[in-house]
Amino acid sequence: MVTTARRPLATLAALLLLVGCGDAGGLPRGGERAAYADGELTWVSQDDDRATLHRGEQELPLPSYVEELAPTAYGYLVRHRTGPDVDAPSRLVLVDGGDPEVVHGDPSGARVSPDGRHVGWIDHHGPRRVGYRLAEAVVVDLATGEEVLRDHDDMGGWFDQDLYGNQWATFLGFDADGAAYWETAEADDDGTRVRRLDLASGEVEVVQDDAERVLRTRVLDPATGLRTGLGEDGRPSPGGEGVLGFVSADGRWCLGDGAFGPLPVTACRSGARVTPDYPARERRFAGWTEDPDEFWVLATDGDGLQSFVPPDEPDDTRGVLARCRLPSGACTVERRVTRLGSVVLPGSSSY
Repeated sequence: MVTTARRPLATLAALLLLVGCGDAGGLPRGGERAAYADGELTWVSQDDDRATLHRGEQELPLPSYVEELAPTAYGYLVRHRTGPDVDAPSRLVLVDGGDPEVVHGDPSGARVSPDGRHVGWIDHHGPRRVGYRLAEAVVVDLATGEEVLRDHDDMGGWFDQDLYGNQWATFLGFDADGAAYWETAEADDDGTRVRRLDLASGEVEVVQDDAERVLRTRVLDPATGLRTGLGEDGRPSPGGEGVLGFVSADGRWCLGDGAFGPLPVTACRSGARVTPDYPARERRFAGWTEDPDEFWVLATDGDGLQSFVPPDEPDDTRGVLARCRLPSGACTVERRVTRLGSVVLPGSSSY
């Protein structure tokens, strides 16, 4: 069943279960749009059982064991584990400067629209069937608190078990034209699993394309922009094939992949290379600023540093967060950071 009519909720609390976690310490809160998805330097640091969200010079305590951070126009979506074990259950909360609010159900794969207004996810706690529950695609308008979609067509339970193995329902994200995309658990007769919601009309249609191509050619993240395949010349390939990289919102700048490494920069249209004055030899993309000619980078002198440090090993890594300007390539160190294995960057769930 597809719900295309907009159903106003009395407040966001009808969707989110309010839980207390202390005072916000000065971040904006309220019904008006807040400047969260504005390219401000944002990251999460973690020390043992404490987590802190840093936004510029502001600091906000978070629930412990954060795994994902996604800025919206009305707060931050934060996924965190409920315990130190890597297999501990996780939950999704909205942090808007007040008490974190827990999303009902069993949400996974939350994504945010490029303007930060809409969020979507797959809820695995949908309608009950004999022996299992259906999954549902959910889209919410944070500006109004309206749930604009709840769809369990072709969704099955956690996955569809068939001759070809297990297939997962996945919320893919949003594009720049006001549409949301998800991949169903079950395929149509022609094998198609991708669906598209027009946010303006509420209409849902089948997309004649596979999920990977949709991710590489249509979906935009408010922090990291378009993640697509880059050719050997550093420019986007027509179908999104090639080594994954990042493209600025205006399509002018292409950056290499998100792992620690050289992080090459190319002018997307001309293919001209830019050599930023990075502050260290190992770099990781940390998001675009509000200026399309600037980006954030996490840099370290650690040799071969990985983004994951085993929990049973001490994390003594150190680095810096810097702002880099294009096309000059000038980089300015903004903050020094430690324990890089536990640093969470905006949009980092996508790479």
